[in-house]
Amino acid sequence: MLGAHQRSMFTNACISPSLDPSDRAPGTLYQKKGRVHLLGLLSGSRPQEPTINQTIPDFETLHKKFQEQLEKRKVRAKLTICKPFHLHAASSSQHQPGDELRDWEQQQLRQLWSFHCGSQSCSEFDPLASVPPTRASDKRQEATRLLLLEWERREQQEKRRAEQRRVKQQQVQREVAKCLAAYSPPGSLAQTTQRKREELRRLGPQPMVYDAQLREIQERVESRPYLFERVMQTNARLAVERRFSQVLAALGIDEGLLWRHSGHLAKGNTARTARRATQRRSRSIS
Repeated sequence: MLGAHQRSMFTNACISPSLDPSDRAPGTLYQKKGRVHLLGLLSGSRPQEPTINQTIPDFETLHKKFQEQLEKRKVRAKLTICKPFHLHAASSSQHQPGDELRDWEQQQLRQLWSFHCGSQSCSEFDPLASVPPTRASDKRQEATRLLLLEWERREQQEKRRAEQRRVKQQQVQREVAKCLAAYSPPGSLAQTTQRKREELRRLGPQPMVYDAQLREIQERVESRPYLFERVMQTNARLAVERRFSQVLAALGIDEGLLWRHSGHLAKGNTARTARRATQRRSRSIS
């Protein structure tokens, strides 16, 4: 069992701090809650439970009402520019003190309206006063004029250069046509072709002879030994001749007599070879 002090501490800890100090007394909250609940049961209503609206609201009507309220609460800004209007004053020859002020105000209104109208037509109003030129506007107009003049000058230069190129091309074409007409008369192409054919036909055997001579020279050069080979061959021949002379001297044979006898044999062989070549040439001619 809890003591009285412990029960009061537990009750104070469970009670919300937002309640009044009078409601925090032990048993007061439960008594009030029970009384409210009892009164609700007796009256047939339950105030602690939410009530649900069974009808569907008309959202369009609500939206229109909301827009009307916004229009009423909207703060409308004041117009800073007045629309142009005609000022009619009584015709009087005497100078009135407020005429200058009215003229100045009318001129200011016209300038403001011309600035906001822009390029729109305002035929129903009085003609607008022209904007006075300034130094900056004069400079802009001068820069624009100079730029347009520069563009026009460049276009003229390009046209002039194109015309010069076209004339030069025509002159070159005429010169080429004249040269062709001078060096190649009508029918010269066929004549040149025929002449080249005749030259090739006439020079036909010469290239063949030249090729044969070239091949012969190449074979002779390739078959010719190198310098050291020729020196070795010469030394070997001299050594053989020396050895041959020594052998003939050892055998007691006259070397001069032997060489003379070999010379007669060589002459006979040469004459026989010449006769055979002559006979062969005569046969080929016949």
